[in-house]
Amino acid sequence: AAQACLTAQDILAAQELVRAVPIAEHVRDVIAHFAVATQPHSAHAHEAARRFIRFGLSPRGAQSLVIAAKAHALLQGKYNVGYEDVEAVLLPATRHRIQLNFEGRAQATGIDQLVRDIFENWNTYKSLLTYPDEVATTDVVYAMAAVIMGTERVTLPAGPSIVHMKKHMI
Repeated sequence: AAQACLTAQDILAAQELVRAVPIAEHVRDVIAHFAVATQPHSAHAHEAARRFIRFGLSPRGAQSLVIAAKAHALLQGKYNVGYEDVEAVLLPATRHRIQLNFEGRAQATGIDQLVRDIFENWNTYKSLLTYPDEVATTDVVYAMAAVIMGTERVTLPAGPSIVHMKKHMI
């Protein structure tokens, strides 16, 4: 019979520890820019995304990439997240969250290579992404959503959901 090696409290403590790992603003911005670049209808989409992607990485997908990178950094014995941690978890955290369109499937476009290409080319589009005035650059998920939706100005409602997201998801 299998024996439990962790209690429920141990798992919750580990989750809390992972969320507490710091991630620099510029690393979070890379993730946000990558997510925007995967959105085929975004003005900042990567050319391959426009051609082959039906649905790009969502804000929730970007959040999962942040959490996975934090966990990777912790497992590597590091106290903060670096680009190498994001790269290490990029494919497992995103490949199932990006859907190819008909052309991408018809041409047998490899999702892994497509994701790598878009991520590796983030420098070409990072300078194009500007955040709306009301959204601080540290609020990456909200800014990303504003860019994806094509809005110029976003006013965020105050409330526990925003506090919860800032505290627990980024």
